[in-house]
Amino acid sequence: MQRTKSLLQNRSRETSTDRLRMRRVQIAIPVLVRGTTHNRSFEEKTHSVSVNAYGGFLRLSVQVILAQPISIDNQATASEVSGIVTFVEQESAGKRDISIEFSKPSVMFWGITFPGWNLSGRKERTHKP
Repeated sequence: MQRTKSLLQNRSRETSTDRLRMRRVQIAIPVLVRGTTHNRSFEEKTHSVSVNAYGGFLRLSVQVILAQPISIDNQATASEVSGIVTFVEQESAGKRDISIEFSKPSVMFWGITFPGWNLSGRKERTHKP
């Protein structure tokens, strides 16, 4: 438990400034989520609620926990990314809202354009006059 809390705190410090600079885009993109829970593998088709280059917000029926590793497959872009669960809401109507953070930012994964990012997936520098 302490290791999980420490892991999340360190990840938050590393990218919190970048995440605050990039708002999520509300869009429903079909994805396949894979992981292991209670020593059993799972796969669940779902869709995003909101996304950015750092991860996204999804709804799942399977129970997941904070810091749980998962992978997300976007068949539309033929891309798969790994990440961790960073937020889990209590179940409502058989589903849980969760936030996921990618292992590394991936501007190309969702198949949409994010302001402030170039096509190579790197943040563009903003020049102040």
